[in-house]
Amino acid sequence: MVKQNQKIFNGLLLAIDWSCLLLALTAAYAVRFSFFAADPYHLRYPDYLRLLVFIVPVYTFFFCLFGGYRSKRSDRLPKELLILLETNSLGIISLFTFLYMANQTHYSRLCLLFFALFLPAIMGIQRVCLRSALRLLRKKGYNLKFILLVGSGGLAEDFVRRIGRNPNFGYRFTGCLSDTAQAGQVQGVPVIGDIPSLGSWLQKGGVDEVVVALELEEYPKMQQVMADCEKNGIKVHVIPAFFSCIPSNPQWEEVDGMPVMTLRRIPLANPLAAAAKRLFDIIAALAAIVAAAPVMGLVWLVIRLTMGSPAIFRQERLGMGCKPFTMYKFRSMRKDAPSDGWTARHDARRTRFGRLIRRLSIDELPQLFNVLKGEMSMVGPRPEIACYAEQFRETIPRYMVKHQVKPGMTGWAQIHGLRGDTSITERARYDLYYIEHWSPALDLYILLKTAIRAFYNENE
Repeated sequence: MVKQNQKIFNGLLLAIDWSCLLLALTAAYAVRFSFFAADPYHLRYPDYLRLLVFIVPVYTFFFCLFGGYRSKRSDRLPKELLILLETNSLGIISLFTFLYMANQTHYSRLCLLFFALFLPAIMGIQRVCLRSALRLLRKKGYNLKFILLVGSGGLAEDFVRRIGRNPNFGYRFTGCLSDTAQAGQVQGVPVIGDIPSLGSWLQKGGVDEVVVALELEEYPKMQQVMADCEKNGIKVHVIPAFFSCIPSNPQWEEVDGMPVMTLRRIPLANPLAAAAKRLFDIIAALAAIVAAAPVMGLVWLVIRLTMGSPAIFRQERLGMGCKPFTMYKFRSMRKDAPSDGWTARHDARRTRFGRLIRRLSIDELPQLFNVLKGEMSMVGPRPEIACYAEQFRETIPRYMVKHQVKPGMTGWAQIHGLRGDTSITERARYDLYYIEHWSPALDLYILLKTAIRAFYNENE
């Protein structure tokens, strides 16, 4: 029943997405030719509608490729919006490439630009509304999935708590099977039998999915559990007993038929991905330097006049591969102030002008030259002073993973408010998420967020 509902839902979602394509194209045409001057002999609306013959299958292919039509009960909204950004970016690039190759020069580039802007906005609003509707349905008892939990230890308890914190996922427990707690409850989920009875419970029906949360010493039972689930055609999820040591999306490889899991998946380890990011960094840094040149010149002059030389503060930081490099910033502290020590809010070492440029993040503009030199990236984990990194590597799990990519001027942690005197543990967690989930769309999202929200440093 749930599988059938998912097929119906995917069909409905596909139809809605096609409607969004039509709506975005129509809105783009209306705005372009209603508010901007155009040649009286420009292509008419039916001519633009013919583009849907190319747009619909290509965008549908990219939606499917990026998992746009799989079940996303447990996916967060930002992840789904990132998929939309990636899909639409590839779609519009494909459309422009097609028109260029087909020598179709009469289509308005401005109209197509509006289409590229309107489509993700319309689809984003559609996804938000759809999630709200599904959340309401699940509250009323519809569109639910019923889970049978196998295991009753700490792992199972943690899973039940997480599901309880997210009722909008639409999961309900039919019960728990355990050999160690044959009576009682697991965080409110009743224990209804032992693990060998799994097959008989599945045959009774009423179970959509099985979640296996066995402790490490119970793993000898795993083979029979999997066999029972496969025999009854039930989807099974396994929570590894060592899940705290692995990322949410590990990379799998095969060695002569044996699956091997790589614990740390780093997309930027791919040479093509790294080259694409480097090219983007060069273009973005050059454009930013040209745009910010008047501001940087003025700040340099004010610092020289009010605080003397030097106007640029140089400090050694750790970069990719733990290699030290000299990071540049505009000087914001008194000339005689000690440069060591952790920077905190209301730091007495700062001058009045220094507080202003730090609050506006203008002091970091010279790092654009670090980006050009290849020592930093526009987006990435913030670089740390070597002595602090040595301290953190001993106290913060997986802290040093951040040095497997280039440090950045801004990052996933910074746009979530983790700047200045904030939790290093939280920063490391956000940096790790960025490293494992990097994509061009995520970089663009972070830069956009930085410009809109994080440019004003509330922690300074």
